[in-house]
Parts: sequence; structure tokens; C-alpha cells
Amino acid sequence: MLGMREWLPLAGFAGGMPGANTDFAIRRADGRRDIVSGHASGVIVDADEAFEFRLGSGGGFGDPVDRDAAEVARDVRQGRITVQEAASVYGVVIDAAGKVDSSATPVRRTELLRDRLRRARLADKPLQQDEHAAASERGSGLPLYPGVEQRGPTAYSIASGAVLAVSPDHWTDGCPMLEEQRERLLIRSYLDPLTGRFLLVEALPAGEPRAVDTRPTRWARAARVTSAPA
Repeated sequence: MLGMREWLPLAGFAGGMPGANTDFAIRRADGRRDIVSGHASGVIVDADEAFEFRLGSGGGFGDPVDRDAAEVARDVRQGRITVQEAASVYGVVIDAAGKVDSSATPVRRTELLRDRLRRARLADKPLQQDEHAAASERGSGLPLYPGVEQRGPTAYSIASGAVLAVSPDHWTDGCPMLEEQRERLLIRSYLDPLTGRFLLVEALPAGEPRAVDTRPTRWARAARVTSAPA
């Protein structure tokens, strides 16, 4: 046996969730499902048993609550996810006919985002927010990460205009955080402080610091230019 990604999944991107783990098991004749290590040897599968190999996957792209609701409903119909998972992960409410409830879905998504902010840990370096920041300026800066831009010495969330950090700090320093411990695995999510949307979700060995570092030379230089004497 040789397996990878049994406990440390591939991370998502731009707020996407981590992928699935690799899973080996033997389905016994009596219905039991015995997990098999990806590095086991001498594994025997009898004639009335079945060997299962569930392949680990890549991570997602973008926050699940921004996924097209019709595509989520299609996944439910195809048996990829359950009605409960559609509501709890994607914020999509499926009615008795298997269709998207167009009235309940926006409400559910708003509830999910508010709940994230309610449960989140305070940002390492929270900043004052201007909820009336000009929308016309969004997307006009230089890229730091998908959904995050640099304008002068400041990092912003493009979607909301939230202020995330001031150079030379990392742009995640102004993000509230959610952390979920799964034995030796840590799922750490950095949130937009105004909306609660995922900007970055990491899958790390427990106890490890942030794994993503996006501070180009122009970001560090911005601090030096701003602090230079007149």
C-alpha cells in the first residue's frame, strides 16, 4: 500500500475549502467498514469482501456561499451532497421538489456569514473600517492575493472595501479568524471583517503558523515610502 493525503488535505484557493482526504477501507461481508492505513502491508481481501479506495481531491476555489445555487442543487440531485450539506456549507436551501428556494437561500447565506463573524477570533491587528468606502475604487489596486489588493501602503478586500492591513504587515493580520482542530490537523480561515466571507482557508499541521505569504517587494517598499521624512 502507498497512499498520500490521508490526514493533511490539499488547501483551497481564494477562500475555497480544503479537499477531501484519501481513504482506504475493506468492506466486510457483515457490512463492517474497516479503515486500512495507506502504508499497510500484507492486506488480505477475501472473496466476499470489497476493497474501497477513495481518492483525495484538490481544494475548492472561492467561498462556498458564492457558488451558483443551481449548481449546488444539481449536486444534490446527483447524490454528491445532501440537502443538509447544501444548506450548512453552501447556504443553499432546497425545497421538497429538489429545487432552489430562491427566498430562503439569501437569508440562509446571510445567516452563515453572520455566524462566522460571531464565532471568529479577533484579528491579530484589527483596523478601523469605513463601511461607506467608495465602490468605484475597488479593483483599482495591485494584486496581493485573489480578492485582495494593494493601494499605496494599505491592503483591501476587493469585494467589500474592508481594510485588512497596512504595510509591512501581512494582509491577513486584519482578518478575524476561525480555527477548527481535527486531531493533528488545523483548518484556519481568514474572514473579510465586514462580510464574513472566506478570503483564505488553510489546512495545516496543528501548531504551525500561517503557510501563505504574499508580500511582494512593492508591499514592503510602500511602508518605507510612507514613513520617509518629508
